[in-house]
Amino acid sequence: MSGIDLSAAFAAYLIEGRELAEDLEQGLLRLEQGHDRADPELVNALFRAAHTIKGSAGIVGIQSLGRFTHHVETVLDRVRAGEPLLDDAMLSRLLRCVDHIRRLLDLAERGDTEGLALAAPEALLLEGLATPAHEGDAPAVPAACAATAPAGAGFRLFAVFGRDTLRDGIDPASALLYLGERVSITRRVLLAPRIPLLDALDAEDCWLALALEAADGDAATAREAFEFFGEGTVLAVCDRAIGPAAVHAALQPLRDALGDAALAPWRDAGLVSDAEWTGAEAASSAAAPAPAAAVAAAPAARFLRVPAERLDELIVQVGELVIAGATVDVLARETRNVRLQEAIGQLTGLIDGIQSGTLQLRMVPIGETFNRFQRVVRDVALELGKSIALEIVGGDTELDKAMVERIGDPLMHLVRNAMDHGLEPPAERVAAGKPEQGTLRLRAFHDSGSVVIEISDDGRGLNRDRILAKAIERGIVASGDGLTDAEIHQLIFEPGFSTAEQITSLSGRGVGMDVVKKSVEALRGAITLSSRPGQGTLLQMRLPLTLAIIDGFMVGVSDTRFILPLDLVVECIELPADALSADTPRYLNLRGEVLPYVCLRDAFGIDGEPVKRPSVVVVRSGELKTGVLVDALHGEIQTVIKPMSRIFRHLRAVSGTSILGSGDIALILDVHQLVQGSVERATPHTAASASAR
Repeated sequence: MSGIDLSAAFAAYLIEGRELAEDLEQGLLRLEQGHDRADPELVNALFRAAHTIKGSAGIVGIQSLGRFTHHVETVLDRVRAGEPLLDDAMLSRLLRCVDHIRRLLDLAERGDTEGLALAAPEALLLEGLATPAHEGDAPAVPAACAATAPAGAGFRLFAVFGRDTLRDGIDPASALLYLGERVSITRRVLLAPRIPLLDALDAEDCWLALALEAADGDAATAREAFEFFGEGTVLAVCDRAIGPAAVHAALQPLRDALGDAALAPWRDAGLVSDAEWTGAEAASSAAAPAPAAAVAAAPAARFLRVPAERLDELIVQVGELVIAGATVDVLARETRNVRLQEAIGQLTGLIDGIQSGTLQLRMVPIGETFNRFQRVVRDVALELGKSIALEIVGGDTELDKAMVERIGDPLMHLVRNAMDHGLEPPAERVAAGKPEQGTLRLRAFHDSGSVVIEISDDGRGLNRDRILAKAIERGIVASGDGLTDAEIHQLIFEPGFSTAEQITSLSGRGVGMDVVKKSVEALRGAITLSSRPGQGTLLQMRLPLTLAIIDGFMVGVSDTRFILPLDLVVECIELPADALSADTPRYLNLRGEVLPYVCLRDAFGIDGEPVKRPSVVVVRSGELKTGVLVDALHGEIQTVIKPMSRIFRHLRAVSGTSILGSGDIALILDVHQLVQGSVERATPHTAASASAR
């Protein structure tokens, strides 16, 4: 393919190849987990994934991947033909082949398209895939087609390419060159009259229509070269062995598209006989299945691949637009021009719509991430000698793509910990009166403007005494006096903490849970843990929907502005007069409920005299509530989150900043940290006092 630039296609294929490998893996796991191994729909889907990986690899020049995946495709094709090959051993081997496909993709991305670094592992895998068929043979031809489509007999290809083919980024020359490298093309006939005159020709239109004849190969080889062409392209591929009636039927869609007169050059050149043109054998062969028919490309899916960098840049620009719109709104209010304010109101509504639509572009279902753990659970369970079932709930819950990418590693650690520490071996479970197979559950749902991700198991639970003893041994706490079970459980998030008796490939080095907590908090999230001995453990990660723009509620202390996420604001109340004293404990009686609160003036060391009638904003994090004491309430505001410099990373209760329409800076408060801090300061005697107030 010298002279053709395939760099864009190569980059796109790396993405598509990994997605197809993921589809292949998920299908194999379904078969291993009890799905009908003769299900034609699933087996065909697996074959198509392997076939597409192989065919596209050849087009973009990844020869190693094309050669290797050919053998995987051959096995799946034999399964399609009815051979019972998919036993447990073969499924495990095919899963290892998927891993090898991923490694070949990684090597190709680094420039090694021949896979030279993986020759030895590949040889072992191919040896395991070896079957009575000779290695290197083409995929088996189904018995129904064997009589009419002998391999290597040659074929004729008739193609009318869609007018938008070039606009869709597909070049027919690439497919023709690819086909020419695999078969001997003896004749080509171009439908030149279809091409318009020069003054009416648009260079972006594709008017190519041609027929060719190959002395070897078969219809499958031809279709493989053209399988990616989109809507509007019509192909007919006819093996030499088929009769005139079948050729006539195959040509009918092309005659419908162009008309008989336009196709006359093919007939005049002898590529189509008179009998094939008229369908003379149609009556005698009506009952025979037509092994080759026209292949009209399916309508293109309404999707468009956009580089993530462009989408991120668009989000940033929309954020700047929101800030600029707020600035214009402030200036319009100062002019007291009613018509100008109405126009700005309409502009603000449009900006809100653009912001909502743009953010929606980055929302993806969490289920794609959850499904990747099917393989992890399978492999780790085999390594540990445990029987583990993975349940996925709420996979359609959507989350910002940037968030999904950053929670992958924390989720991985929590899942592996649950399998290693939480779930017992089968014998231990049976002795405890439990089912032999343990259950690991991944669940996601929306709650109070956040996304909650749960990782739970029905294992042995956390050992309170063991955790406390280890914490005392390491000097994390002096003793367990006054510590609740929940507080002791939270000690596992301390740096270097581990109760594992020996180091394994999964755990025991005391590295991980503290990193998980820091990673979640870096996303303005929070992680909590609860456990019952003998019943299991539940971990909850509460995360914001997006990292870019949020609806906020702005409050003020003196001249300083703070923003609280609007979804976490419950209500606003006036601080009772009897709570204004400086020595009054920091809690309120909110309709019989103890409500600890934090004073922002004291927390941030803001100078100035307190106002006479301060307000308390009640906020919620999960099931817990706290109050935030402020001087003034400024109302709702659309907030563009700006990251803070690393020098401010010690400010635990601040998650970011925002630029106001006036140009001032507002601090975005981390509600989860505020709630946690205020609840920790609340003591049993304050609750008793509150009930007496």
